[in-house]
Amino acid sequence: MLAIAALILLQTPDTLTLERALERARATRPQLQAAQALTAGARARVGIAGTIPNPILTFKHSETSPIEDASISQPLDWLLTRGANRAAARAGLLGAEADSALIAAQVGYEVRVAFYTSLAASESWRLVAAQAATADSLVAFAAERVRAGDISVLEREQFEVEAGRVFQLGLRSYEARLAAAISLRRVLGGAITTLVPVGRLDRGLDITLPIGDQGLGSPLLQRAVADSAAQRALSQASALRRIPFPSLMLGREWDADGPFANGSRAVIGFSIPVPIWNIGTGPASLARAQVDQAAANLAETRLELSRQVADAELRLGTARSRAVFTRDSLLPRAQRLRDGAVRLYRAGQTGVIPLFDALRAEREVAIGYIDDLLAWQRALADWLLLLGRSE
Repeated sequence: MLAIAALILLQTPDTLTLERALERARATRPQLQAAQALTAGARARVGIAGTIPNPILTFKHSETSPIEDASISQPLDWLLTRGANRAAARAGLLGAEADSALIAAQVGYEVRVAFYTSLAASESWRLVAAQAATADSLVAFAAERVRAGDISVLEREQFEVEAGRVFQLGLRSYEARLAAAISLRRVLGGAITTLVPVGRLDRGLDITLPIGDQGLGSPLLQRAVADSAAQRALSQASALRRIPFPSLMLGREWDADGPFANGSRAVIGFSIPVPIWNIGTGPASLARAQVDQAAANLAETRLELSRQVADAELRLGTARSRAVFTRDSLLPRAQRLRDGAVRLYRAGQTGVIPLFDALRAEREVAIGYIDDLLAWQRALADWLLLLGRSE
């Protein structure tokens, strides 16, 4: 255990706070760049939806009179659907912004979970290292008592076995610490360096959170709202396209003297679709069905999000209660029990079994406290993700 500690001290760690980890992930994660591109594409589609179609220029030459004619036609049906198409595109932009916010929240969730998992692994390792130091000192003390004839060699070997168990636990804790550090480096998306998270596992434990928010700002709900609005606008555009609307045509006919000679003739006209084979009933019916589906999805999303938020708040509250109880009641008692058992054993007033029981009880409670704090941080991360937040 001491050799492992010396190895860590010889390294040049890069300390990392949660705020710095979030900032680093925002600067390096490709997912966030993809989210920005997603929003930019949706913004471009708003412009495309409002684009006026180009006119069509036609030129014709023939061997009979008129020898040549030219015309330009301008479709006008966009006047009917431009507003609805732009409304659908704007709803799509809101949906893309909701998706981008969800991606950012997911990155924040990954960073938060990886950061506190690594911090918990470091705390567990430090705890076991402290336990190992205590076990080593007790082994040395037992050796002195054997030489003094106060205890048997068998009792000293019991101390050595206990110290070996703590050492094995320390090796497992060290492995978990390194694995958590690798995961943290992965979610940060940067170069592989020695990162040591710094902070408190109980951060936010005593802060009253705004419980009761039913996730109205959740990106999941905002995406469903945007989809429903987009389908309503597209349905309106589909209904308007059933109206026959003309295209305007302007042109000129002329003979060999040219288009501006006296023999040239101006042409004006229009073209209009004739609803003989269909009147657009199928597309309009499909659009109405998609509106109903989007509305149902929105209602279902509200119900499911409400359940998920309530479940997250429940887990948040129970995790907080467990951690607070362990911190304020169970852990201090276990520490007092361990101190008393060590003091009584050194004074020769108790045996080795009560001492081992006290040491193991404190170790289990302390590791359990770290697990409770990590569960609290995970529950907080889940809750923030549902609300689309990183903090």
